[in-house]
Amino acid sequence: MAVNKINIAFASDENYIQPMSVAIVSLLKNSGKNDDICLYVLCNKVSDASKNKLFELKKIKDFQIQFLDIDMSEFSSFNLLGSHITVTAYFRMKLADLLPEVKKIIYLDCDIIVKTSLKELFDYDLSGKYIAAVEDIGCTYLRKYHNEICPYDFVYVNSGVLLINLEEWRKDNVPAKLYNTAEARINHFQHDQEIINIVCHDNCLLADLSWNVQDSFYRNDAIVKTNNNSEYIKKCSKKPKIIHFTASKKPWNEVNMPAAYEWWYYNKFSPIRLKMTPKQKLKFLLARYDNLLSLRKIRNKFIFKICGISISYSIKK
Repeated sequence: MAVNKINIAFASDENYIQPMSVAIVSLLKNSGKNDDICLYVLCNKVSDASKNKLFELKKIKDFQIQFLDIDMSEFSSFNLLGSHITVTAYFRMKLADLLPEVKKIIYLDCDIIVKTSLKELFDYDLSGKYIAAVEDIGCTYLRKYHNEICPYDFVYVNSGVLLINLEEWRKDNVPAKLYNTAEARINHFQHDQEIINIVCHDNCLLADLSWNVQDSFYRNDAIVKTNNNSEYIKKCSKKPKIIHFTASKKPWNEVNMPAAYEWWYYNKFSPIRLKMTPKQKLKFLLARYDNLLSLRKIRNKFIFKICGISISYSIKK
């Protein structure tokens, strides 16, 4: 059978090497037998010790890995105050220049879990397009009901999972357009994601929602209920191809958040794996078996549920 070469890029500093290692574990474990993974890591002050740890992932499945150290001074003018986003997120703007022989590549944020082979996504036809990406359903909600926050009249996509047409980027000088847009904007709505949307929206192919199942997919709130694809969003949350922990809360510090158990499963195979504290273990178990056993406090009342039976206890003031 033919080998399926799949180019994938991450960007990380030393603080995100551990979550990135878990993401790589998941993509290796769920890759196809004939998938040839070519991994490029855009680095911001990543230690040699951490780089060497990532080579240990070859024990799961052999793959190619190349570290590309980025000159931070090129991004010194970008304003990132008040955000959990770091300048590392902007490194993808350089992919077309750093990899002149690569035609297209999948870019992944570090806070993701891959649940299937990426061949199907990599094989998307990007003729005449800059990127393929998934709608950001949280921003779709803001665009409809809080236009002052997200004032864009196009489908706004999430930039944590991108299929990038590097040939088109080079042809139309997209890296310069991204950089100039980022440098010119003082206050960003969503930083690097907003820049990518501004520059690429006219040349963006919408990918299936299952390729970027975001935190908000798991919440049956207004963000989901008001979306035109609400039923399909719910379906994708049950069978995701990629899970993306998009908000500032992450499964490694919020162990009871939706789908955190997926992240902790793949963490077990990481050479830089984390360990739960006793308190985290309790929260994790209660979240995993919420339908069987849970304890909640609502106002002045404790509600204990076991096997679907609820018992409440009022607190005397």
